Amino acid sequence: MSKSFFQLLKTLTPKQKAGALLGVLFLLLIPSVYIVQQGGNDIRNRAAGSGEVDIGIDTGSPTYSAGNQFTIQIAMRKIVSRTIVVSGAQAVVDVPLSVFSISSATCIAPFNGTPFVSITGPRVTLFCALSPGAPVVDLSSSPTIFGSISLSVNPDAALGTSQLTFAGTRATEANIQGQSPDVSTAGTNATITIVDAPVATPTPTITLTPVPPTVTPTRTPTPIPSPTRTPTPTATWTPTPTATLTPIPNGPSLTPTLTPSPTPTTVISVIPTVTPPFNTDDYLISIGTKDSLTINIGAGEFMYINFKTKLAHVENTPDLILRMRVKDELAFTQNPPSTTDTCQTPGTGSRDFYIPVKADESGAYSPSSSTSVTAPSGITLATVELDGWVRLPGLNKDKFYTITLKGPKTRGTKMIEHLKLEGDKPASQDFDWTGNPLFPGDLPDPNNTNRQDCTVNSIDLSLMVDRQGNTDGAALDIADVTYDGVVNGNDISKVVNTLSTKPDDD
Repeated sequence: MSKSFFQLLKTLTPKQKAGALLGVLFLLLIPSVYIVQQGGNDIRNRAAGSGEVDIGIDTGSPTYSAGNQFTIQIAMRKIVSRTIVVSGAQAVVDVPLSVFSISSATCIAPFNGTPFVSITGPRVTLFCALSPGAPVVDLSSSPTIFGSISLSVNPDAALGTSQLTFAGTRATEANIQGQSPDVSTAGTNATITIVDAPVATPTPTITLTPVPPTVTPTRTPTPIPSPTRTPTPTATWTPTPTATLTPIPNGPSLTPTLTPSPTPTTVISVIPTVTPPFNTDDYLISIGTKDSLTINIGAGEFMYINFKTKLAHVENTPDLILRMRVKDELAFTQNPPSTTDTCQTPGTGSRDFYIPVKADESGAYSPSSSTSVTAPSGITLATVELDGWVRLPGLNKDKFYTITLKGPKTRGTKMIEHLKLEGDKPASQDFDWTGNPLFPGDLPDPNNTNRQDCTVNSIDLSLMVDRQGNTDGAALDIADVTYDGVVNGNDISKVVNTLSTKPDDD
């Protein structure tokens, strides 16, 4: 056939030969063009992703003011029902430099095994992946954070809305033989509103009014005069004799002769009579000089408090024991100098109360007189009365206190300052703190007898990463901050959020 083709060429004119050769070349190029086109389509499909994992930005707050510094978190979440496990994720974010300044960017554990971070002008590129051999991460509908970017609002930033936009995304699915498919969406952009800075509320000034000391008078005993003895004479009379007439026989008549009685003799008998002193107590007996003794017997009243609070990001609400630290704001004026608080030990003027609490249907916790939780060794639970009021022994009326509340896996949160305590159970000491929830982060460290260290840091994150995927009781007691029965990326993301957005009040 090829021979016939060349013989046919010999019979054609030069112009016809050129046309025939072009036709043959065109037929040969069609498969190549098709292959290249299909390859291009495959590349574009991989760049767009399958749209099963949404990648978005958590700005922490919808509004910021000039000068504010904050950290945004980049997270992925599954939006389909099938199981998806990933080994890494990528995000390219454009930041408007007329509004924000870029401070830094980083990959978040466990996706910091092989990180690549680049900041070029307004564009931030994050390639975050697990360490080789590390267990893959099972995605859920809750956000799994893999990166963060620290920003600040420019002093001259215009008021209004501004967008952080994705220029590229990727979520790499794992455990698929010979493939690393991208299952991401194109990314969900974030909008931030720049507003005027809020006006600061002045802190009230406490004026100390000196109270004069109370003087207790000393009673001076009244001398009692000695009794006066007045002799009382008693007269004793000798009886008068009776004249007796004795007749004389044959004699003259006799006239009775009166024999006078002797003069009566007065006998003096002394009978003591006690004369009471004038204008004195009939029962007051002088015992000499006495020392003054003053005994102050208090009324015996306690200070009380009642409150409601919530835990942030929890899915269940088991019984808990919260630590309430109450600090006397004027303890620093004492002499010798007061000792300062530590995480485990309250300083001078501070007291810790460990309060059992239960949650209602809305998730709000209140003090409870009964609990299913066993107090840790060395801890004495506070007395909670049947009406929910907590007894506060050792605190004084009319003093000013600061109260900080802390959960078994949360940061310490300052609830109120300059609280002047009153006696009994006034309505002014029944607080609703549900608008200031306790955020997770400060975990009990099994390497330190399960104690918290009163700060949220990388140690807490490492405790969670080491227990990721576990459902046993010991792991849950340490790292399950959402109380959903498993330690996973959801717990890690909540602690990362606390670490990047919330100061610690401990």
